[in-house]
Amino acid sequence: PMFLGELLETFESADVRGSGLLRIRDVEAAFDNGELLASNLGLEKNDDEASYYDFISFHLGYRRSSVVLNWYDVSHGLAQWVPPSMLGG
Repeated sequence: PMFLGELLETFESADVRGSGLLRIRDVEAAFDNGELLASNLGLEKNDDEASYYDFISFHLGYRRSSVVLNWYDVSHGLAQWVPPSMLGG
């Protein structure tokens, strides 16, 4: 419980804009190893942002990974009669 409280305080002190999102310059200014931390949070461009959940997830050991989704027609062609708007397209 204390660990999460400390992480919240750390995040809030780094969030100098008060937006709830950290940018590269926020992370680099707040932490000694800011450049490495920003890279690990997935912040590569100046306009990339990391949320509190990204920050906490990283410190709990979760890492980002690429995900590939494949969409298969398991309707045996019946899906062609469904309007695209109902299928999210």
